[in-house]
Amino acid sequence: MNKTATLVNSHYEIALPWKNDPPGLDNKAIAEHRLKLLKKGLLKDLELLTRYKECIEDLLEKGYAKSAPTTNIEGKTWYLLHHAAFHPAKPGKVWVVSDCSAK
Repeated sequence: MNKTATLVNSHYEIALPWKNDPPGLDNKAIAEHRLKLLKKGLLKDLELLTRYKECIEDLLEKGYAKSAPTTNIEGKTWYLLHHAAFHPAKPGKVWVVSDCSAK
């Protein structure tokens, strides 16, 4: 931290404390596999597919998420996995939950 600490606009910034530098940020194969499983599950339940799609569109519309570029991204890339979640007290409500801890 001492080597990377810099003062920017009266605030200190430090580099992320990676265990390995540079970090291994290549989870594309895992992300593609999980996406395939998600797609398979959503196609089995068209109502869930509709609600999931509405939730994603809402996230995009509100600016909480943005579409990924369709071209290859140069450098370090980490794909954020997501899945549907439900709450027993709120039937019919679907949340899109990011799986940030996925290995």
